[in-house]
Amino acid sequence: MVFTESTKLAVKRKAHFACCLCRAVGVELHHIVPQSEGGADTQENAAPLCPSCHETYGANPTKRKFIREARDFWFEICDTRYATDASRIDELQAMLRQLPTKSDLENIVARASEIRELSSSSGVRKNVEEILPDNLHNAQIDEVSLAAYLRLMYGSLTHCGLVEVTKLVLDLRSVGHYEIRSVHALLALTRGVTAEVIQERRDAGENMDYRTDAFPVRLFMALFDENYCRRFYPNVHAKYANNLWVRSAVDVDADQGCQACP
Repeated sequence: MVFTESTKLAVKRKAHFACCLCRAVGVELHHIVPQSEGGADTQENAAPLCPSCHETYGANPTKRKFIREARDFWFEICDTRYATDASRIDELQAMLRQLPTKSDLENIVARASEIRELSSSSGVRKNVEEILPDNLHNAQIDEVSLAAYLRLMYGSLTHCGLVEVTKLVLDLRSVGHYEIRSVHALLALTRGVTAEVIQERRDAGENMDYRTDAFPVRLFMALFDENYCRRFYPNVHAKYANNLWVRSAVDVDADQGCQACP
């Protein structure tokens, strides 16, 4: 016997499609107690591991307790992080299933207002530090740090490459994002949702290789950041209500004012 598809999906969703050991996106299910020893094909005996961690730790019987504890801890983090954001995740899933291009953005403006309000909540803000590894938490936005952030957040998508990363760095800095955590404050909840929808599309037989990890950044920045939307999607910006932005032009002015202080 193997894990059923419903069990696989349930465990992956609980883990937000991330490895319970290294947090890499894109996981497979591991039998904590092997089938050869009577291990059941149940959620209780399943751990979401990336292929690398599965190969490194999966066959080591001395790591079973460690894997189970790490899994339970990661499930707790995921559950706590998103406890008050169920409606926001549903809306993000709906957006990503549409996989809009620039010309499609106008069609989802009306559906973005609730998400922006929830993104501004303290519950989301306080979890930014929790998700980012130390090497990115205080990192300035440049080609190296942004490439690492894209792989952390959207590893289920093809990497966009140096040329696109460089362009994205310039675009983000042009609207006042100078640190990775500034961008992450807006995008923190989009990681698991993106991975889930992309996997659904692949399971349905669609080729998603043409979508790169720069795509969700541009999509959600256009929805959540007023200056970004106004600069790069002016026609869309004109349709937004001023009080719905997670990061408004007023916020940017305040941030820049603080940076100028001695």
